[in-house]
Amino acid sequence: MARTSARISLAALLAALSLTAGRAQQDAPPLDTQQVLHELDQAEAKQADVARTRRQKLQAAIQGGLANGSAGVKLYEDAVRAVSFAGKSQESSEFSNWKKNNAALLRSEQMQSAIRLHLSYLLLGLQQMANDESAAKSPAQYLQYAQNLSTFLTAKTSAELPKEARSLLNDPVRKGVFYSWLNLSDMLPGDKQWAPTAGGLNEILETNVRTPLRETKDPLILNAWNVQLENLGKQTESSALNIESDNLQKITRPRFIFGRANDKILLGQTNSGQKDILQIIREFPQHPDWAKWVTTLRAQLGGASGS
Repeated sequence: MARTSARISLAALLAALSLTAGRAQQDAPPLDTQQVLHELDQAEAKQADVARTRRQKLQAAIQGGLANGSAGVKLYEDAVRAVSFAGKSQESSEFSNWKKNNAALLRSEQMQSAIRLHLSYLLLGLQQMANDESAAKSPAQYLQYAQNLSTFLTAKTSAELPKEARSLLNDPVRKGVFYSWLNLSDMLPGDKQWAPTAGGLNEILETNVRTPLRETKDPLILNAWNVQLENLGKQTESSALNIESDNLQKITRPRFIFGRANDKILLGQTNSGQKDILQIIREFPQHPDWAKWVTTLRAQLGGASGS
């Protein structure tokens, strides 16, 4: 009797487990596709509105700092305080001491110009990411920025920049005090579209200006090379070392001319580009890139190697 009861109980348990497993395998009711897609559209639109509003506020803050030298310094001070002093037990007194110790630096034309250039570069990055229309205008705006940067870098007052000014121009923007303070991690273009430093003239001209212009074969490309060559000429004039001057004229300048020649060919100015390559082949036979130039011109002319 007891065995029979045990068998019945075991059978009931197995049946219950089987029923539970069957229910577990059943899927939930299907989603209402149209309703969910509508909800996702609304969520994405809301996220875009939040990002747009935040970007606009950031742009307004940076533009405020660009109003004049004093406004830029004030924004820099706010950033330094937030990043370096906020939360310290003696925040107010430590920050006041920092301002006092750096008063001459913050009043200097060099530092204020470096702040202005750094902020201008950040602003261009924010504008580039705003929408497709702004992105299309970016190469021309970066070219204007590069011209301003070149003027600053070749001015006599820039010969000996304070380390803080050098940091604003030469250190990666993404490690800078404004980037940290304003939390710009998702607000700026990626590395392939944006040079990492505000003072890297050559990289800005190549990455931010020429690379996007090549896609549309815009003649503005050549203007970018002209800025670069003009800057190089001024660097050569101001160089106190003969070795450095020779390297700029005999190594760097021919490379720029070769790059410009290739872009001339891209734009359809084939004859002019080929003549430029031939000229540097004739003029700089000891250049480390000489063989590459010869190979390039042979390919352009459709001629095989003469060896």
